[in-house]
Amino acid sequence: MGKKKGKKSGKKKDGEADPKKQEMIKRLNTGYTKRLEKYHSQEPLPNVAAILKVAVKAAGEIPQLIFTSADLKGPHGSSRLLPLFEALKETGYPALREVFFWNTLIENNDVLVLANYLEKKQPDQNLTAVEFLDNAFTPFGCQRIGQALTFNKTITKLTINHNDIGDDGAIKLMQGLSLNQTLATLNLDYCEIGRDGAEAIGRGIATNTSVTEIFLNGNTVGASGAMLMAQGLRHNGTLTRLELRDNQVDQYGVVEDDEDSVRFIELLAECLLTNGTFAYLDLADNTIGDDGAAAVLKMYEDRKEKGLPGCNVRVDCRMSAENYAAIGKGTKWKDASGGGGGKKGGKKKGGKKKKKK
Repeated sequence: MGKKKGKKSGKKKDGEADPKKQEMIKRLNTGYTKRLEKYHSQEPLPNVAAILKVAVKAAGEIPQLIFTSADLKGPHGSSRLLPLFEALKETGYPALREVFFWNTLIENNDVLVLANYLEKKQPDQNLTAVEFLDNAFTPFGCQRIGQALTFNKTITKLTINHNDIGDDGAIKLMQGLSLNQTLATLNLDYCEIGRDGAEAIGRGIATNTSVTEIFLNGNTVGASGAMLMAQGLRHNGTLTRLELRDNQVDQYGVVEDDEDSVRFIELLAECLLTNGTFAYLDLADNTIGDDGAAAVLKMYEDRKEKGLPGCNVRVDCRMSAENYAAIGKGTKWKDASGGGGGKKGGKKKGGKKKKKK
């Protein structure tokens, strides 16, 4: 008798393409091609075409899309993102995790496409991060993205850096984010945000229970704006990190009618006495002086007496050497004096100097 044939194992051999991934990427490629034809027979975006070609050939996934200096203007003023994100949505492509737009002009039509993708309830959507860097982003864009994130349940990180959205943009963005319960990291470095925008962020974090990190480096919130934002922390028990490097939070209030940094630090310390998660505060490139240093050191002691975890504070070196060393001794930051920190940091785009108000 011949040997009895066994059942096929169904397991993928080494080097063999994963059938599920192969089917997913083929569906996405086909869907994108059809929609390109549907919308005025336009050409595919070069970076998308290249990524799809490689992924289809290798039966791989596309976890990340990066648009660098891309031209997103489509036929008759439409957005070239429309065919792509319609295909992603309608084919239920689940592998995409991150989308980055760097030095790429984002117009209202592009924002509408992205917002529509973000706000629709899609069980297969797993997008977790969206980043905008130097895009001429507008307050309208902030409003629409904020509205979309009111409904979105997957995005945990939003970055809108080096975009002059101003107070208006921050206010409109926070109207949506105040109702969001999944975003963990909000990055708004170098966005021309002042006192009113900081106040809106404070109101937003008072009701948002998911945000753990806020980056506001290179703005103009001043000590009074920082104080208004700090008041929102009275009702927030989740924030772990706040970066306010280079924000005119100064000892003598360089912003007109501003408060001084000492009052901000004292208020912040008071608000944080009910927060057992807060761990990092970046005040580098703000002149808080020795009076501000004393307030920081008192915050260290108050948290210790309350049995709360230590707070790591980064400060500017324009204070006595003794105070500077004492603050550095109490922090886990490798460089307590600043000079970096956060994500992409340090200098304003294009070498532009920030205007003092």
